[in-house]
Amino acid sequence: MNKKSIIAVVLAVIVLLGAGTGLLLKKQSDDSKNAESSAMLKKDEETKAMKAKEEALMATPKDDTAMSKETSNDVMKKEDTADMTKMQNGTGYITLADYQKDTTKYSESKKVYFFHASWCSICQSIDKSITSDLSKIPANTVIIKTDFDTSTELRQKYGVTVQYTFVQFDNSGNRQAKWSATDYDKVIAGII
Repeated sequence: MNKKSIIAVVLAVIVLLGAGTGLLLKKQSDDSKNAESSAMLKKDEETKAMKAKEEALMATPKDDTAMSKETSNDVMKKEDTADMTKMQNGTGYITLADYQKDTTKYSESKKVYFFHASWCSICQSIDKSITSDLSKIPANTVIIKTDFDTSTELRQKYGVTVQYTFVQFDNSGNRQAKWSATDYDKVIAGII
């Protein structure tokens, strides 16, 4: 074999190796893009599922009547104008607005802020559990439903950074306990 033939063969091998490497890199890039696309689709599906769950929670009957097309913000505004529950023996579940009308009314009760967001499915679930079984609330304890999005001053005071956070405080507003809970039993377990 002459020198030119050997150089031609070596160049051909180099070109083929380069092309093969390029194809391999392209396939890896395509696989990476497909993985990213699959991850985005999965995230979209999870978001849709969460939204559907929140809508289902919103559509559950309240006091034997469906909430129809009301948003949770509409419900929260309505709840702010009326007691959510009747206080019995210093025990109950009320809105922040009701608490602020007369804080002395609750001076003998343990007080717990429930930092709630209308868009939070965990918050919606806990809210539904509390309203459907008030008997779990310990005697002389009031849980105060507090809007996470609008109560920034209280959030800053108690260092609340996520919704479904609970803060127990004394008559002077001093924090006694702070915890996050993802279900009603954990809410009750955190009360001291």
